Amino acid sequence: MIERPDRKFNPRHKVADRAVPVRPLIFHLDEASGSRLLSYGKPMLAAAGERLMGADEVPRRALFLLKGRASLRPLGTSASDIFGRSELIGFAETISRRPMCYSVVAESDCRIELIDRKKLLHAIGRDEHLRRGLILALSTEIQEIYRLFAFL
Repeated sequence: MIERPDRKFNPRHKVADRAVPVRPLIFHLDEASGSRLLSYGKPMLAAAGERLMGADEVPRRALFLLKGRASLRPLGTSASDIFGRSELIGFAETISRRPMCYSVVAESDCRIELIDRKKLLHAIGRDEHLRRGLILALSTEIQEIYRLFAFL
């Protein structure tokens, strides 16, 4: 039986319950996986300073950064991380329909591709190379998270 996601889930409560640093899952895709993903998205331009995704919102689309830089700002902090080309942002939250624990703001003029949940799932099911690229990106992120917690 498939367990339905908890609609009352709020990442802020999870972090508040434990002294755990908030670190968004960001997928850096190789060139081939990124180009395969483009056929499923909607291209957009974003001006520097434009808010692309909001904290505490459940995203309807993941964002693939083609050109430019974006900052990710976790909830409850003033810190931010800068990400650039070939980064897939909001993938996990879009698929799981969970609220974002960070906001995303364009730091420079950006060219982005927005990919909705249905098309993401279709792409993953249909394209083996893309699936492998996402698994590789996820395993890299898991290793980074493990390194963070190893020093707590």
